Amino acid sequence: TSMADGNLDLVIMKNAKGIRMLLSGPSSKAGFTTYSENDENIGIRLRTGVHLAHLSSQSILDVESILPNVSHRAFWLAGQRFTFPDFDNLDVFVDTLARRRILQRDVVVENILAGRSQVVSTERMVQRHFIKATGLSPNYILQIKRAERALVLLQKGESLARTAEEAGFSHQSHMTNSLK
Repeated sequence: TSMADGNLDLVIMKNAKGIRMLLSGPSSKAGFTTYSENDENIGIRLRTGVHLAHLSSQSILDVESILPNVSHRAFWLAGQRFTFPDFDNLDVFVDTLARRRILQRDVVVENILAGRSQVVSTERMVQRHFIKATGLSPNYILQIKRAERALVLLQKGESLARTAEEAGFSHQSHMTNSLK
């Protein structure tokens, strides 16, 4: 299963049948993934606000798709051929996507998530921009981030009350409902 995350993921999946590249759009809810138990997977999770220039984030919200292979060593992305990266050259692969302007950062989204105000736009314009860039509202992304923080704290053994406070929930029952 996967959690709601608001991030774009690229996953290299290897198994006895070959190698494939999975594009997983931002997730608005928990769900099941297309990974198989016998796959060897390498995932690239892009920061919220980093998107594929040729695709609308709203069009791939809650969508997973296998990118077409060119051969057993290469795949298509944004009309360009790429060799499947391995663990040792993932950074070079991501740098190449950015250099070719296939991956792009959205500064407005980054500023909102960092709590920096936008002085040139109305709040509604910024919200619309955020939704267009990520597929999700700023408040929804912040809820996801709080839930992720709470999960980490609970896994470390923190009490429910302390976790709720540290993760920014108004009270423990609010946190419990958010994690369902």
